[in-house]
Amino acid sequence: MSSTPISAKPQLAKRAKLGDALQESFRQSFVEKPPSNGFYIELVIERLPGGTKIEVRMERNHKRPHFHARCSDACDVSVDIQTAERLAGNCDGKVWRQIVSWAYLNRGRLQEYWDTLNNNEASSFTVGQ
Repeated sequence: MSSTPISAKPQLAKRAKLGDALQESFRQSFVEKPPSNGFYIELVIERLPGGTKIEVRMERNHKRPHFHARCSDACDVSVDIQTAERLAGNCDGKVWRQIVSWAYLNRGRLQEYWDTLNNNEASSFTVGQ
């Protein structure tokens, strides 16, 4: 027996349909014809308190699994997924500690997004998980 109230079921069905549509749009736009002119696909997967965006990108010429963290003027860095080593960029101490802490807690999720976007597995990518 489902614990979802009957009144909520149509809304859940609409959300599922929207998720399916977004996933198909992503597949058609980027997976079947990935950018070949130096552009990348950017997936913002988290916004930390204070506004820092955590992004994983489809970057065909980058081999080392990493993510990007950006916020206004305090931070713009590339970070190794497994070690949380700063690969490039600058970040103030407080924001950097927040990023490293978040990265260690979410290492598996970051690696999954990286693998999906950068190892030709994007056809199995699911929007909204």
